Amino acid sequence: MARARAATVERQLSRELDSLKQQLGQLTELVEQYGQKKGDDVAASLSAKAAEFLDLARSTSGRIGDEWSSILDRGEALKQRASDAAVAEIDRAEAVITERPFASVLAALGVGAVIGWCLSRR
Repeated sequence: MARARAATVERQLSRELDSLKQQLGQLTELVEQYGQKKGDDVAASLSAKAAEFLDLARSTSGRIGDEWSSILDRGEALKQRASDAAVAEIDRAEAVITERPFASVLAALGVGAVIGWCLSRR
């Protein structure tokens, strides 16, 4: 009788082990499917983020380009105004020198003397 009972227990254990193996196989498949799904989800999410980043980079690049163009235009206008002002001042200086050559020479000598005096004090 003990042998029959041992055989029954052994068969039950064998069935339980087979059931556990089957459930473990199913669990393994589920984990693999979940991993693949998550991997696909992660890949899709990364792809969406990369596309979003590229769009942001493109719009930022466009704005920077527009700003740079605006800065260059303003710089060009400022350069032109400075050039016009310099030409006007040179013309005015020429007119003053032409009208009063003696006073211009004295003024130049005075400025030279002041600069020389300042430099010699160092």
